[in-house]
Amino acid sequence: RRLTISNLVTHRVRNRKTMVMYSLSIAFIVFITTAVNMEIQSSVFVERQNMGARVVVESEEVVPRSMEELAKIEAVLAEPQFAEHIYHTCWITHSLYDVVSLESSENQGTQFTNVGRVYEAGTTVHGVSPSFAQATFSDYYTPGPIYEDTSLTPSAQLYTVRGSQGAVIPTAYEEQLGVELGSSFLMQQRQEVATGSGTTFNN
Repeated sequence: RRLTISNLVTHRVRNRKTMVMYSLSIAFIVFITTAVNMEIQSSVFVERQNMGARVVVESEEVVPRSMEELAKIEAVLAEPQFAEHIYHTCWITHSLYDVVSLESSENQGTQFTNVGRVYEAGTTVHGVSPSFAQATFSDYYTPGPIYEDTSLTPSAQLYTVRGSQGAVIPTAYEEQLGVELGSSFLMQQRQEVATGSGTTFNN
């Protein structure tokens, strides 16, 4: 015992350096591990948010050549070897901006505005099928004010009589445009028109 204590006292400076070295090494390993895990989780979060679903098939054609091509895709997905692994599918159109741009190169984008045209906000408009809510990740969807007199999802409600005259919009627009559930708003598709006195915009 006396020899051990004497050894510790004699080499206390070197022992302290060794302890600090091991402490820093372990702390560095823990830091790197935590940083890598956070980076992986952030990348997965962003990728899932951008994709929206586990499998996404995109078409470069803004307007499909024929509905027969879409029917062929659905027929393939309905085959037994795929059907048992696929729970839901949905369709999402290209944006209204892309569709209008096919007819006019002067397209300036889509905007929402309140009835009095006091507030406005740029937006992107897409058409979705009723199963949109079931086929996409629910992690990134926080429902705002919705009609509670039906069990239908917001995307399915768009196909009802009431929903056919409306749209599902982000909750951020509630304050930005001064709108609420059931209120009216306007959608503008702006196009640049050259005139003799300058440039104007048609809605």
